[in-house]
Amino acid sequence: MNWLKQQLRRGLRAAARRIATYPRFKQIILGLVKAMPSEVEARLGRALRPSSQLQGQRTGIQIVSTLSPTEARLTRDLRNQLACNRRRDDSVTGKPRLAYLSPLPPQRSGISNYSQMLLPRLAHHYAIDVIVDLDEIADPWITENCTLRSPAWFREHGGEFDRILYHLGNAPFHAHMLDLLETWPGAVVLHDFFLGHLILNIDARSPGYLGHSLYRGWGYSALLAHRDDSKEQLIWEYPLNAGVLDNALGLIVHSDYNRELASRYFGARCQQDWHVIPHLREPAPTIARAGVRQKLGLPEDALVVCSFGHITPTKLPAKLIEAWQASLLATDSSCWLIFVGELPEGPFGESIDTLVRQSGNPRICITGWTDNQTFANYLAAADIAVQLRTQSRGETSGAAIDCLNNGLATLVNAHGTMRDLPADAVCFIPDGFSTEELTAALEKLRAEPDFRQQLGSRARAAIRSHHDPDVCGDLYHRAIEDIYRRREPYQTALGAALAGLPATAFNDLSPLARKLLETTPLPDPGFPGPLTMRQLLVDVSSISRTDLRTGIERVVRAQLLELMRHPPEGYRIEPVYLQETAGTWHYHYGRFFSAALLGLDLGQVVDEKVDFAAGDILYIPDFFAHGVIHAHRQGLFTGIKARGTTIQVLIHDILPVTHPDCFPPSAPQIHTEWLLSISAFADRLICISRAVADEYLEWAKASELPLNQLPAMAINHHGADISASNPTKGIPRKGKKILQQLSRSPTFLMVGTIEPRKGHLETLEAFDQLWQSGTQVNLIIVGPEGWKDLPDNERRTIPEIVKRLDWHPQRNKKLFWLASISDEFLEAVYAHSDCLIAASFDEGFGLPLIEAAQHHLSIIARDIPVFREIAGNHARYFNSSSSPLAATLVEWLSNEGLGSAPTTEGMPVKSWRDNVSSLKDLLMSQET
Repeated sequence: MNWLKQQLRRGLRAAARRIATYPRFKQIILGLVKAMPSEVEARLGRALRPSSQLQGQRTGIQIVSTLSPTEARLTRDLRNQLACNRRRDDSVTGKPRLAYLSPLPPQRSGISNYSQMLLPRLAHHYAIDVIVDLDEIADPWITENCTLRSPAWFREHGGEFDRILYHLGNAPFHAHMLDLLETWPGAVVLHDFFLGHLILNIDARSPGYLGHSLYRGWGYSALLAHRDDSKEQLIWEYPLNAGVLDNALGLIVHSDYNRELASRYFGARCQQDWHVIPHLREPAPTIARAGVRQKLGLPEDALVVCSFGHITPTKLPAKLIEAWQASLLATDSSCWLIFVGELPEGPFGESIDTLVRQSGNPRICITGWTDNQTFANYLAAADIAVQLRTQSRGETSGAAIDCLNNGLATLVNAHGTMRDLPADAVCFIPDGFSTEELTAALEKLRAEPDFRQQLGSRARAAIRSHHDPDVCGDLYHRAIEDIYRRREPYQTALGAALAGLPATAFNDLSPLARKLLETTPLPDPGFPGPLTMRQLLVDVSSISRTDLRTGIERVVRAQLLELMRHPPEGYRIEPVYLQETAGTWHYHYGRFFSAALLGLDLGQVVDEKVDFAAGDILYIPDFFAHGVIHAHRQGLFTGIKARGTTIQVLIHDILPVTHPDCFPPSAPQIHTEWLLSISAFADRLICISRAVADEYLEWAKASELPLNQLPAMAINHHGADISASNPTKGIPRKGKKILQQLSRSPTFLMVGTIEPRKGHLETLEAFDQLWQSGTQVNLIIVGPEGWKDLPDNERRTIPEIVKRLDWHPQRNKKLFWLASISDEFLEAVYAHSDCLIAASFDEGFGLPLIEAAQHHLSIIARDIPVFREIAGNHARYFNSSSSPLAATLVEWLSNEGLGSAPTTEGMPVKSWRDNVSSLKDLLMSQET
């Protein structure tokens, strides 16, 4: 009979899986299922509906890589070194070949103009190929003196160059460079520290790129903290440049402020050895003011105040207009305020246009976009320049440099890179200036022509001495050569490794990369490299494969989510899982699992092999005995510890060892081997209760383990707020009816998987006695059938329990079995119950006791040490001999009627935040 049931069950499951692949047929079947009894509906519905985890996983594509990030990086460097062995100097000039990636004219970018000035200077030192996504370049010098190449060509031929220089800014012109930089690292000129608008542009074409960029630099904690923010908010919160900093061989910036930003976002190590080169400028030609003013329609005797560049919120045009209108300049018919730049479309542009019109001042003007010559004419025509900034992205204002270059008296606020301008060559006001402070500065510049002339002279001299293109060109050459010189020992070591390799091995260099990392101390490759914080690696080996949403899975999920929300300072949280590949066990990053768990779109997700490093922590709260045992036998954990990573393991219980008759026949041996493994490699064992710790120590003594060599021990009680464990939602079709039935009589609740040790049979016997005596009570059992993948002869008493529940005469009258319900409905069941029954013969903790206390339920619990530890005097205890459950239930009903039953009021209750706060203290503690 059991064999027949088993075959029928397997057939139904197979049919359900088949049906689930045909959406229209599936909907028809689901409609029929809803007409069936609730317990049948629940079981068949689970087979036809995908789990929420699988639904989440559809947000990305999983790729499991056999390489760790470091191995992949070294493999790339070996491949590039192999290509570089074939490079040659330019055959005509004998100069090193330089690949130069930058926007170029006619692209409307300040960096295009910048490169126009820089390229002739670099041509003294290099034979230059410009890599640009253009068919033609609108600069004769570049076309005559440089070779034009496409990005696609460079991808295939990057190894032919001795030097590579990327110019990166926060604009779509640079989108193709990020992928090329991953393939062919080079020196990077970072014109903007914040690259959010560039990343957002790529994300529009490759959804998930923004999320991946945020994760790359700041991990899941940043994704969780800002999951409800708009993309526009995110790009102002984070620089989103981690991919660039990871792959740059060295960095060139235009201001010390960028190094401050790097230290703020990534730590002091990141900004070491950055090269600061001033924003170069050709000396501005002398243009007769009278002629350009006549051309621009400005009076000869006017006092002309200009603000140069695109009109954006970060340049505070509204504040300038407000201060102007409050100043004496607004009423002086000789004073003009001109915005030399383009007003954007949209609400902001409309608001500035309205502000200008409402001022009623015909001498406040907006030019719109101007060509280079008109822009130069306004620079020559102006008396004063006002260049304000807020929310700096680390960019250097080319417009402010132009103002100084033209000898203009320039008014700036001390914000971002503006702070680095010569103090004696500009008129500074505070960063967070008031309208009154800006008004006073404008009036001072109006009233003091000698002061304006002194500022202009010093400004022009500063540009001549510090921003001269020839001087800056030499600085670029030195910086590029220094960046590559520091990399030479590393490249020499790679070349030596490749020299002894047969040509047949060149197709796959990853084995060589692994060997070098294991056996050869390689020289420092130069620039700090990947911007990785220390890692707190959380093992999710079991839950990432199958999440039953009960017991251990709930604990793992709750702790992981809380750690992701509030990581220890200086650490990033990385879920990881054990994976066997070709007979070898490794840990892999669980990015695919994490994206599904958090409901995030990270695009194409790569689960790389884990890089372990000194200072990292591997925390194993999940129970994946098979993998841990075999990985330990292969020496995986010994190797992890050798890298300076500490390992801490959470012990939920040792019940298969202490109660072997309550588990499948193979479980005690497997659990014993798991305990022996973790006892050998763990630095600390964290037990979920004192009872578990005592049982472990008793087992260790009985197993004759050297007690002085055991890992350090700690105890950390669970939290119990279901809402902190990524709760599932949904009320079953007959849910309201069930809750109404529960409300009619005192209701007792059992929560837990149907397993032999949970005491279901004894509980049913006790309630049968009550019902036979006419006592009006309800019993509701919440929990799935356990061990369904095992044959019935290995499931101990589970088939008997299920049979009793399925065929009980009180089923759906006074006895309810909810085998699979959402967390939301479980909360409702707690709210409609009066007393929790914890009948387990033994437990590691007893999470339902804490959940019951949170819902102010009474507790009747079996008299075992762990329940005493958790509930203390806040529960009524029973045992099978002196105080059987049936008698205890009758006594509780009597006492409840008199108001004298034990209550959970004042019972110590932890939240998962409390639990994880204690956990972090343990994980960070060095006393292991």
